[in-house]
Amino acid sequence: MGPLIGYAAIGNSLPVQAWSLFMMIFLWTPAHFWALAIFLKEEYSDADFPMLPVVKGIHQTTKSIFFYTILYSIACVSFYFLESSMGFLYLIVSLIVCIWMGILSYQLIQNPEPQSARKFFFFSILHLFIINITIVVDHLI
Repeated sequence: MGPLIGYAAIGNSLPVQAWSLFMMIFLWTPAHFWALAIFLKEEYSDADFPMLPVVKGIHQTTKSIFFYTILYSIACVSFYFLESSMGFLYLIVSLIVCIWMGILSYQLIQNPEPQSARKFFFFSILHLFIINITIVVDHLI
């Protein structure tokens, strides 16, 4: 909601760029939290908290993480084409980190261990940070 609120506050409208930023965060969230839920599965199970790994199992969760990673990556890269002020730096950086995140999510399917989920979880935080910093830097240069 942050990008939508911010755009509405400064421009009194919701252009496609605002919706694109919103979609990036919206699509990032499930994979990020499902990875957390994999490496904390026992805690969620003990607390009877119905997270996806507890309800549907690890295999289904890793496939869902991969699917959402692909959707999130498409949203990240398409931002370059939707925001006319984005430069080539953003396109290159987003492609690199999205491919890296896709590889990590595929590796999670191949090796659905808590350590792999933890690695994906922390990279997803770094990924979102890199994408946002790159948007700022790209506008400054």
